[in-house]
Amino acid sequence: MQRLIRTCWIAVFLAWLPAMLCASPAAAQPVDRSVVRTAGEPTRLFATLDLPDGTDGLLLELPRGWTFEDVSLLRYGAEPQPVTVQRESGAYRLTASAGLRGPHDVSFRVVPGPRTEAVEWTVQPFRFENPETERIRRIGTSHRQTVRTVRPLDDAGDNRVLAFRGASVEPVVLHADQVPALERSVSFTVEFWMSTTGLGEVVLSTWTGQEDRHYPLDMVIDASGRLRYYCGQPGRHTSMSSNRPLADGRWHHVGVAYDASRRFLRLTIDGVAVDSVEQVSLPGGYLRPDIALGGRLPTRNAEPSPVFSGQLDVLRVWSSARTPMQTRQTMREGTVRTGPPDRSNPQPDVVSLTFDNAPEPRLVRQWPRDAQRPRMPLQLRRSVHALRASTEDETVRLDWHADASTVVAFVVERSRDGTVFEEVDRLTPEDARPVTGQPEPRFTAIDDPPGRVAYYRIREVFADGTSDVSGTFKVGVGPSDDPGEEGEGDTRIVRNYPNPFSGESTVEFYLAEAAPVQITLWDVSGKRLGVVYDRSHGAGHNTFSLRAEDLPSGTYFLRLEAGEASDSHTVVVLK
Repeated sequence: MQRLIRTCWIAVFLAWLPAMLCASPAAAQPVDRSVVRTAGEPTRLFATLDLPDGTDGLLLELPRGWTFEDVSLLRYGAEPQPVTVQRESGAYRLTASAGLRGPHDVSFRVVPGPRTEAVEWTVQPFRFENPETERIRRIGTSHRQTVRTVRPLDDAGDNRVLAFRGASVEPVVLHADQVPALERSVSFTVEFWMSTTGLGEVVLSTWTGQEDRHYPLDMVIDASGRLRYYCGQPGRHTSMSSNRPLADGRWHHVGVAYDASRRFLRLTIDGVAVDSVEQVSLPGGYLRPDIALGGRLPTRNAEPSPVFSGQLDVLRVWSSARTPMQTRQTMREGTVRTGPPDRSNPQPDVVSLTFDNAPEPRLVRQWPRDAQRPRMPLQLRRSVHALRASTEDETVRLDWHADASTVVAFVVERSRDGTVFEEVDRLTPEDARPVTGQPEPRFTAIDDPPGRVAYYRIREVFADGTSDVSGTFKVGVGPSDDPGEEGEGDTRIVRNYPNPFSGESTVEFYLAEAAPVQITLWDVSGKRLGVVYDRSHGAGHNTFSLRAEDLPSGTYFLRLEAGEASDSHTVVVLK
């Protein structure tokens, strides 16, 4: 086993070596990394600073016409630090009550001005040179970020959302027996759209907040603006977290999926898996709590939960553990098939709750009088899907399907190292090709990468200036330096494409002589997951399809054994 693990890590190194040798950040032109915000609508700006010793405060410089509303400063991302705010020569001086030092997360709630263009904001540590005159000196490294402001949509249409204005102390409560069960013996998925600039608030929960209560679901926006999921039993709790702040005032899709067969939980943000955990401490089926939207379940014996101050829309509860790919396929659809419970189907496959109309009375246990359903321009655009890559000699072909009704351009981006991307092609809706029997057209891009390894992603640019980026995947291209790849040499796994992959990948292997072939799949800990291919072949090149199925995102190894020969190869699953 030690020999196998050593071989696997050698394979990982060899797989990454070409990318490292070919990487040339200076040669690649990075794409626009600015964030997009809507003019006139409140938003939050976030920064992480490593403050030098002796820092007395921060100097915030906003674009002209922007309005400052509040600030949150956290030491080590958790400890609130009090600050006083003073306007100073077009900037804002944020002075701490005590000296600052080390990592701090800071966020500012602001309202962008009416101008729709690219602007820049900065935050800079400072130190008082003379406390009596309050003369300051800039120190350390500043944080700068470019923001592209866009005009708000003129018409919100007929879409309504569930809005919490901060005045209600009671959440909306759904009947537990009207939605799929949320407990450890059955699989489930809970997903919804949310928008907020609030911090330290409860978004959605099945908990009362009492420590002696079991609960399968508790979602909060913490003090740093990140979304956190909790579940647990008394004395035992499980948590997951988003990898970036979500309290930026824009719409984000959140999903939690639980696979009962593996006791496996996964958190997705905007259709991308960001965290997961195994052997979770979900409670059993003896407890079926209601679901509270905009707070925790009300009870006489617990303190009121922090009131949610944002908006929710398109809440869905599924009776299955949905993969990130399945989530991406439906999260931008306004309606999906629903099956209300009846005698033949006591539990629905999915319950979908939108707020264009008042919710059905059977679903709602509590609807506060001040619960609001305002019109809100949430555009549920369907992102790029069915994305595939194929190679021929030194050429890469990318194919995908998409609804281009609100898309200005599809930008194909390539990277040599998976970090710095450059634009290599740009397609417009006019470049689409209709496909017989398919409701959405197909787009195709051809590229000739400079090295044997390339990373690709597709960026959708929408009419309102926002953009969505597909997952990144790696493609091996071109002939190998090993002459055996063309039919001569040792028995081995040649490659798999695409790599990374989310659904299915083609594995190519070469046999120097006829032999029975067995290929097994292993994880990075050296655990054998199973046999993926087992049959006899003559000498030469052969292929088979490897399916990701229920594999979570991560790095895996294929182990080929054919007669006396063996080989290992790295594959990456990205969902």
